[in-house]
Amino acid sequence: MLTFTILVLAGCGGNSAKDTSGKGGSAEEPINLTLSHFWPAAHEIETKVVKGWIEEVEKATDGKVRITSYPAGTLVPANETYDSVTKGVADIGISAYAYTRGRFPVVESFLLPGLAYNNSTAASVALQEGIERSFYQEAD
Repeated sequence: MLTFTILVLAGCGGNSAKDTSGKGGSAEEPINLTLSHFWPAAHEIETKVVKGWIEEVEKATDGKVRITSYPAGTLVPANETYDSVTKGVADIGISAYAYTRGRFPVVESFLLPGLAYNNSTAASVALQEGIERSFYQEAD
């Protein structure tokens, strides 16, 4: 089972006609975002999943949001993807939980040896429920 996360942190709002973020977004300019991941440029994750998703985002926003993919760690190394997104180096990051050991303990518990799921749907539901329970318990 391939487990990865997409971290999307992009400030795309605001009513100001003047853009001070350097990302575009005025009435005339598109919002330009960066996406960093560790798969090689020829890998199916890049050629089909990432490129396909980028095309759909651009289509859904009528070209107002453009995303540039940086495969193979060309923007940031794989183990720095999470921190690069939180610090604004990359706008979007795709990474594996193994690169951020200790940062997501609830998710890591679902990856321990001996846990088995009947199918990907059951695994996804169990993981989502675990994340939600953890989040709501921390908020209390």
